[in-house]
Amino acid sequence: MSNVLPTGRTNSVWEKYLPDIRTTVELFAMHVREVNRAWNYPPHNHLHYEINYVVSGTQLTTVSGQTFVQRAGDLVFIRPDSIHYSSVGPADAESGNTVGMTYFCLHFMVDDKFFLPLLDRMDNALHRADSPFATSLRPSIERLITLAQTVDENNISLSHRLLVQSAVLQLMSQIEEHLPTLDNKSSSKHSVKLAQRIEEMIFSSLNAVRFSGSALDHRTQINQIAKELGIHPSYCNRIFRSAYGISPRQYMSELMLNHAKTMLEKLELPIEQIAGLLGYSDTAQFSRQFKRWTGKSPSDYRFNSVQAR
Repeated sequence: MSNVLPTGRTNSVWEKYLPDIRTTVELFAMHVREVNRAWNYPPHNHLHYEINYVVSGTQLTTVSGQTFVQRAGDLVFIRPDSIHYSSVGPADAESGNTVGMTYFCLHFMVDDKFFLPLLDRMDNALHRADSPFATSLRPSIERLITLAQTVDENNISLSHRLLVQSAVLQLMSQIEEHLPTLDNKSSSKHSVKLAQRIEEMIFSSLNAVRFSGSALDHRTQINQIAKELGIHPSYCNRIFRSAYGISPRQYMSELMLNHAKTMLEKLELPIEQIAGLLGYSDTAQFSRQFKRWTGKSPSDYRFNSVQAR
């Protein structure tokens, strides 16, 4: 059997490949709650990011010693480990708050090392209902509120779970679109977009390796990407590292490792064939690199993953 994946390109008229995506979003204690005027939430912190959104009424939210007055449509973004607490805000003519309030709370963590460095640059902050950030997020938040209100907590269906995941991923996309403008410490929006373009080209180059079976030289590939973008390789490295916290070569190695792990875990292919699909000229070269990454040989990793099932 050939080590080269079929492409399906014979007699194709046109094509467009999307990059491989492997992202996990963990949701924690997502809820919508109506409370009376005596309600309060004591000081606490957690390891998740939090979006706290007021549906109606007024809320006083204190985060790391800074107090925000939230009215309907306002949201507060809270970073992990930030000590925060809440209570129902005072009645006023603007909010019409005379009884209590309703709020929506979403805790999340994203297992994506290329999104997290950008997300980490966001500070604890209040975003008013008419701000671009809150306006952009509102449709997804309202969709999640509707889903939260209709779910059976004791028997959530698969379709309901997938709808929630879809809304949350849409929310993550909307947050990402605003990160360059919200972050005064980050590079310019152009630099962030350039880093994202470099990431897309790295994805494409790895796909090309899997389809052609050709060997991949990390340094040569980064130099080629820089050449195609009309920038110097050192600038390419600097832009990418400033956005994602690692070098392009490190990123390529992470992707190759993820591909290797997935193939060893999921595909019943000989290790020699997997090595070829990943662009290695021989099994020994692949085995040495995999052991440098994981401390285990490919065969040992496969055996352990099978035993763990």
